[in-house]
Parts: sequence; C-alpha cells; structure tokens
Amino acid sequence: MVMFGSIAVMKPKTGKEEAFVALMDEWWRLRTPEPVPGAVAMHVYRGIEDPSIFMAPVIFHSREEYEANANDPAQSAWHRKLGSLLTEPPEWIDGDIVSSHRAPGESDPT
Repeated sequence: MVMFGSIAVMKPKTGKEEAFVALMDEWWRLRTPEPVPGAVAMHVYRGIEDPSIFMAPVIFHSREEYEANANDPAQSAWHRKLGSLLTEPPEWIDGDIVSSHRAPGESDPT
C-alpha cells in the first residue's frame, strides 16, 4: 500500500512558538480520527541548528484522503489560524511514501 504525506516547514512568530505547538496538537485532537479519515500520523520537529524552524510531517493512507482533508472548509479555517502564528506561509512538500519502517515493538508516539 502506498501512503501519502506532506512535510510542512514553518517559522512561528517570535513568542508564538507555544501557541503554534498547541495549535498543531489541537489539529490532531479535534480533526482525527473524525472528520479526517485516513490520517495516520503527525509529528512536529523543532530544528536543532535553527530552533526557529519547525517541521511537521503528516501521513495519510492515501492521496485522496489527504486531498479531501485539504479541501475541507474546517481545514481551511484551521489553516488561517496557523497562518496568523507564522512569519510566512508554510512550505509544503507533498509525496508518495515509498518506504516506511518502525523498530519492532515500537508504537506510533502520537
């Protein structure tokens, strides 16, 4: 099965980092598993070399489910909230997940 995902690269405004992380957590809590079918995982990373940069990979079962979420009006409203916390629009890198691994016994940390 080929899954689909996106990696967002974002820079929150100075002093808005905690609100940014809280909003990312809110997306997962309020949008999954319903009304966002197909969402598998989301993580938020903070850069080591540049801690003002955050990265968020999101994984869906399929591109169709990813696109359905992207076209949902509630997602658009959430995205406007996200934009208000950022210095510039996110950079989105979309793609098919062609390989994925997890250590034996490890569960998804989300």
